[in-house]
Amino acid sequence: MRTLQLPPPLDLSHPRSISPGGCPSADFEMGSPGSWCGSLILPDRPRTSESRRPSWSATNAPQSVPKSTWRVLPGSYIAFSLDLSGRANYYLPNSRAAQALLTFRGGRYLGLVAGSWVIRSDDDTHYIETLSVLFVARAPPPIPEAEDHFVPIAPCSDPEFSVEGRTPIRTKPLFPLKDRLQWTTFGTLLQIETLVESTLGFKMDDDEFNDLETLFKADMSALNEVPATNALVKLRVPDGDPVPATIWRDIRGEHKEDPMQYVSELYDLIDVLQSESENS
Repeated sequence: MRTLQLPPPLDLSHPRSISPGGCPSADFEMGSPGSWCGSLILPDRPRTSESRRPSWSATNAPQSVPKSTWRVLPGSYIAFSLDLSGRANYYLPNSRAAQALLTFRGGRYLGLVAGSWVIRSDDDTHYIETLSVLFVARAPPPIPEAEDHFVPIAPCSDPEFSVEGRTPIRTKPLFPLKDRLQWTTFGTLLQIETLVESTLGFKMDDDEFNDLETLFKADMSALNEVPATNALVKLRVPDGDPVPATIWRDIRGEHKEDPMQYVSELYDLIDVLQSESENS
């Protein structure tokens, strides 16, 4: 069976800063996405105003929130890449952190939108769109605690990916890549900075997605019962604010197959930004 490599070990003797209230308190059907949030430490920025504003999902939004606000709905497959250049202005122009943000070129990854909600911006001029995304990969999660926390995506012909009781996911139109796996317990929280539109998108049937949500809940509940090993902590992107990202509706094209590269990218950036904050 194919395996993915974990990023270098984390030094758990020095806990990472977690910004308070980073995850919106949305009516999120499959439970709290806290384990999937990404924390980017930004100086001189209000840490609680946005997180304390009311947030809405498509199912609980008042009529005053236009339905067009939800451009990317749960059950949709997307490609995504970290989009951090706009955060550089929070730092001194020549600082290490500003340069790291301006020069950062993240990989493009695939995922399933498990939750979608919006909040009003601080100046009430627009809505901020947030997506909870579960990773798509070519191999199962690389830890024993979650080695079966996946569902194959059709078309899938590899017998090693056949799991009893887990019918391959079917999208409309058919998923453009063969032998890919949908992880059920690991992903990330994204804030849409740029949405690259396309007439071609890949989405699950609503009924099938509802059934899959039940599986997500069961797997997450099982994972929460196991001890928090170092390997498990490495896979859980740290809690905090949504990560700014470019989102592509069309998932075809060049992308990286290993979500652990995304996790490593995020941790490397957090290290740089946290170091800058500590030295300022």
